[in-house]
Amino acid sequence: MQKRKRINKINKKHTVEFENNSFLPELYGNHDQNLAKFENYYGVSISYRGNILEISGDDESSLMAADKIMQLYNELDNGIKLGIKDIDVFLKSKKIKLKGDAMITDSKGIALGILTADCAPIFIYDSKLKIISAVHSGWKGSLKGITEKVLDFLIKKGSKKNNLRVVIGPCIGQG
Repeated sequence: MQKRKRINKINKKHTVEFENNSFLPELYGNHDQNLAKFENYYGVSISYRGNILEISGDDESSLMAADKIMQLYNELDNGIKLGIKDIDVFLKSKKIKLKGDAMITDSKGIALGILTADCAPIFIYDSKLKIISAVHSGWKGSLKGITEKVLDFLIKKGSKKNNLRVVIGPCIGQG
């Protein structure tokens, strides 16, 4: 488990302390290359002594970098192994809880998923434009036309109906 605390508001520094040192060489990277990528991506400065990182920069950037570093540490703790290019994909991924019933992306290396109970999970893929969307179609979303809105959006972006592949997952309906 890791701990994080804010040092002060004036210097806008955040510290992250890791309890398990065994992942730090992989977290920091060969010659600190992973830390350098975090610095470049978030525009922060990272210094460390052993298992304690100090991240400084503007408050929002240093906080986002600290959160992302802790996220990576947790991934390593769960047995994920990092390659040199994996850190770039990891930095670009967002593990933010989004509100809404649909997601659309054309970014490579980004996976979309849908958590449902009795609602219909719907995936729509444009094989030409390489755009994928994930739709959570519950009763409210269905009444409001969530799937139609996604299809309209894709068509406005240049999708052709005959290039779209739609998969509807299992759901519960009333008979």
